[in-house]
Amino acid sequence: MDYKAGIRENTNKQKLSFNELAQMIAGLSGDEQPDGTMVIDGNKLDRILKNILGNDGTTAAWFHYNNSEVRARLNWHYDVNEGEGYYTTK
Repeated sequence: MDYKAGIRENTNKQKLSFNELAQMIAGLSGDEQPDGTMVIDGNKLDRILKNILGNDGTTAAWFHYNNSEVRARLNWHYDVNEGEGYYTTK
């Protein structure tokens, strides 16, 4: 699947936070629960992120997501049109 194209087709936003990107991926490739929500296994999410962002980009995204000190100083977003993840200063 071309995840970058799928993301572009399913949002009007130019930039997505990590959580928004993960939710978008779950919507595209996750499993539907009885209540209609979509969930995705962490390993599958990581494989798809590597497909989208590459190994280094995925490491940077997870580092930001898992590190409150980094989040306090930097923003991370996925640029929908460029198909890349970026750090920006707050």
